[in-house]
Amino acid sequence: MILVLLASGRGSRCKNLTKNYPKCLIKVKQNKTILDYLEKSFELFNKIIIVTGYKSHLLEKRFANIKKIKLVKNKKYKDTNMVYSLFAPSKSIKEDIIVSYADIVYKPNLIKKLKKNKQSTIPLNENWLKTWKLRMSKKKIIDDAEEVEINKKYIVNIGRNISGKLPSVQYMGLLKIILKDYHRMKKDFYSMKNYKIDMTNFINKIIKKKKIKFSYFKTKSKWYEFDDPKDVKNFKKLNF
Repeated sequence: MILVLLASGRGSRCKNLTKNYPKCLIKVKQNKTILDYLEKSFELFNKIIIVTGYKSHLLEKRFANIKKIKLVKNKKYKDTNMVYSLFAPSKSIKEDIIVSYADIVYKPNLIKKLKKNKQSTIPLNENWLKTWKLRMSKKKIIDDAEEVEINKKYIVNIGRNISGKLPSVQYMGLLKIILKDYHRMKKDFYSMKNYKIDMTNFINKIIKKKKIKFSYFKTKSKWYEFDDPKDVKNFKKLNF
């Protein structure tokens, strides 16, 4: 199984924090970067692919001569987003993958559980609202959070703006995609000809077409994401 880390974007909402560094190299606590936290899960994989873009040379320097880590550059990172980056290393994808955003932190136990699932799977966080209340106002929570609808086995809707009460769970920027589903998704993505579609809306379109089913599991494991300088400031207060 391969870990695919999506680290091509600049993270413009982080303003000066990403002036000289890709977002994953922002220092968030005691000189630790986001990437330092993510690397705790690297030992669980024999192969890791990091999709770079903005300031890619810094990641190339960091991982030079580490055999199990392959860097693939999204040369169109300025005009595309994570979904395009997801398929940038497709020639190297010959087994199931776990996909992780590079602007989140989580505990390795999440990866261990995700690896055990035999289907394409998305973990959903049950403690998200408690953390988000530290990050932003109620109005901003409503604006930023996304609808997630599930049945007993699968996700049936994900990514829409919230129209009613807040959902009990939230997408984390972490998912497993089995090999055959990855190639189906790639084919659909290029047929859409929308290289700026965001990840959850893309997943939702795939679900609605009934081509791929995403199973899920709920988790209360610690998880945090970084969108702006305030997130960095508030993370310093947490015991992570």
